[in-house]
Amino acid sequence: MNTARDIIRQPAIAVLTVACIVTVGILPVVAVFCLGQEERIVRDGAVASCFVYGLFLVVSSSVASIFKQIRSGTVGSVLAKPVSRELFFGATYGGIILACLFFVGIAVISAMLSVRMALEGIHTDWLVGIIFAAAFLLAFAGAGAANYRGHNFCSALFKALFICLLPALIVSAFLDPSGHLVRFGALIRWELLPVSLLIFAALAMLTAIAVALSTRFPPVIVFSCCCLIFILGLISDYLFTAMAGGGPLAKLCAAILPNWQCLWVYGSLDGSGAVTPGYVLKACGYAALYIAGVLCLGFISFKNAET
Repeated sequence: MNTARDIIRQPAIAVLTVACIVTVGILPVVAVFCLGQEERIVRDGAVASCFVYGLFLVVSSSVASIFKQIRSGTVGSVLAKPVSRELFFGATYGGIILACLFFVGIAVISAMLSVRMALEGIHTDWLVGIIFAAAFLLAFAGAGAANYRGHNFCSALFKALFICLLPALIVSAFLDPSGHLVRFGALIRWELLPVSLLIFAALAMLTAIAVALSTRFPPVIVFSCCCLIFILGLISDYLFTAMAGGGPLAKLCAAILPNWQCLWVYGSLDGSGAVTPGYVLKACGYAALYIAGVLCLGFISFKNAET
């Protein structure tokens, strides 16, 4: 919990969260020029925005997680108490994941509201847009009031965004474009929820890699390694199958690198059947096993690190 609190208190995290909401929120206005593809453009753009901003959030909060605490002496003071290194390492990762989970929740709620705003025929549901904007501004007002009472503004804003946007989604789920009541959720794209699980799984994998590397290397090296691993993971099929011929060594390298493609499903929401409960379960299972393996290596590295 202390790790999660420290993360959401950082101004950079608040800026990334607000930037993600604003980017997702203006997509319906841009999509009116898409000639009948408004909803698809908004949906794919919203999912991509959630993933990209999530990557920045994970990297900014993970690259210096263990290394910074070792340098500041926090690790030494905590380990002087009856706290094992494994528990400290796991708690640090858990705190980052908790903050990431809340960010994904805020982002996917914003994405569903944004997709709900986009209508066919170069139209926008401004009623939902007003509800969306009102919830967004209300979160800032609540964070300002909390800051006046002595709380951290960035932390209060992070919490207020989730608290305000969730009721906005619930209210919008009862309304049609003309403002009349409809069956709850009839016009909401609930397909974005399983996609958000895949996004969270990808961010959790990258977080595990960054935290494991931060036990030994400074933030600059960890950041560079995370970028390299992410890029190589995206093109691993081409590198080790097409170029390397798919031999045993190539297959081993492909297995070591994270397979981001199984979590990259933006184009699979059009009814192709890729985003099914079984597919989501298998993809999340792969991510859980990969995270477990990386964290085990991180445990071994941190166990022998000087604190």
